[in-house]
Amino acid sequence: MKRFALILTLLTLMPLACKNAPKAPSLNSGDKAEPIIKEDDGKKFEGKEIEASSSFKEIECASEPTVGLRAWRRLSNVEFANTVASVFGVTIDSSTLTSDISHIDVYDTMMVTGNYVDKQRLGAYRTKAKEIAAKVDIAKVFPCLASGATCVTSTLPKLGASAWRRPLEAAEVTNLVKVFTLTSASVGNETAARFVVQALVMAESFLYRSELGRSVNGTYSLTSWEIASALSYAILRRPPDATLTALAQSGALSKTAEIKKQIARLLADPLAKATWKDFASMWLDTKKIQQSERPNNKEFTAALKTAAQQEAGDLFADVMSKASGSNLAAFYTADSVPASDATKTVYDVTPVSGQVKFKDADRRGPLGLASYLIQTAADDHTSPPKRGAFVIERMMCSQFSNFDTIPLPKKSGTQTYHDIYLGLEGGSCGGCHKPMNQIGFMFEGFDMMGRARTEAEGVAIKIDSTPNLDGAEVPVKTVAEFTTALAHSKQGQECFARQIFRYGFGRKELTPQPIISAKPVTIKVQHSVRWKKKKAILKPC
Repeated sequence: MKRFALILTLLTLMPLACKNAPKAPSLNSGDKAEPIIKEDDGKKFEGKEIEASSSFKEIECASEPTVGLRAWRRLSNVEFANTVASVFGVTIDSSTLTSDISHIDVYDTMMVTGNYVDKQRLGAYRTKAKEIAAKVDIAKVFPCLASGATCVTSTLPKLGASAWRRPLEAAEVTNLVKVFTLTSASVGNETAARFVVQALVMAESFLYRSELGRSVNGTYSLTSWEIASALSYAILRRPPDATLTALAQSGALSKTAEIKKQIARLLADPLAKATWKDFASMWLDTKKIQQSERPNNKEFTAALKTAAQQEAGDLFADVMSKASGSNLAAFYTADSVPASDATKTVYDVTPVSGQVKFKDADRRGPLGLASYLIQTAADDHTSPPKRGAFVIERMMCSQFSNFDTIPLPKKSGTQTYHDIYLGLEGGSCGGCHKPMNQIGFMFEGFDMMGRARTEAEGVAIKIDSTPNLDGAEVPVKTVAEFTTALAHSKQGQECFARQIFRYGFGRKELTPQPIISAKPVTIKVQHSVRWKKKKAILKPC
């Protein structure tokens, strides 16, 4: 199987980009520390402070593996819809469910407060459960329904195991059968059986998947059923197939060799391409282009927005599906992208066989696409800070400390927007605006519609930037030079590993990352982790 795709998936199943777990940082000494996660640590270190640093430091790997976090993972809306289709053969519109993605967290898999099941989300699930029960082919689900409770009792072990991704306990089967027996006399067998379907869907074992594990001598390890679900949802975003189910039943998934074999098999499945597309679309926030407006440009149509939104995900999936050369550099420097006629106004190139091939090296990769260039521009001009901040946060994994936003100063006299943004590098704003500008100014060769240009506001565009990569300034004179440097930098590669980790594990990693600020700041711990050496207190990034 494709080497890079295999590495990508393995990263969703093990800590970060290291063979072993990353070291815990020390605040005041060179002490090394190993994390211990305990249930009573919830508020132990709340309010502790650490000093923020804007410089990049490569992740160090400890000699001993880190204990992971046990989790009870709610299915994302996409995973929910895929599971319904796989188990019940019913297609639903997941867009009517409560949104998974908040404005802060990137992935629909994230275990954050906004993704918990609150009253609103529960109501949406209840509505969907009724819809599923009404649509399901009940004769196919319960082919022996004429025999009543006997049929339901004999069918539930297999149906329930498929729905809940594990064998049902006897008491669980009994309770589900009661749903049927307590209602069938008044509503009939068919309606009662549909109530059972509703009960299966509304159960926590359907809505969530377990990564709680089983305790052996105080250490929790994932069960074979949990491993099967982790593999299938990470790679295909749907429940385990018959092969994984059989392996879970036999206990074969406790062996590393078998897990690697199944990873290769699942990655070869055409359905994996949809997962790659979903991941890249969320990572690069392509949906945000729908919020963009260009009131003075008739060419900025709904069709263009929709086409542009699809491109980054399609490009990533296209690169990942190649037999060889599927790596980060290939994605960042790809010279063609799946596209439609709707984007011709941006690229000035007519697609051939559904592909647009770029002659200009600066146009290559995701940073040359309409989705990035349009969503990071203002409605009436480009915005170098927005373009720079996007790259810094999503492709370099640096954070900005909290700051007060101020209105953009108005132009006066012969001032250009370039002059105004350059002026923000002085004073208290400079700590953040300078690194944003160093990257954002490189993309001034593209206007607010993402079209190539050679001048802005009557001034010729010249690139001469020194963005900071791997803790050092890198002089570049073209976008192509920057994207190539980013793809081969440790910071860029580690950031990509972090993004894969966040998507796969549904949480942010417990390793430090650069924080860009106008001045030195301290950050309060908001989620706590207890370490063996108390000096090493880390805020989850």
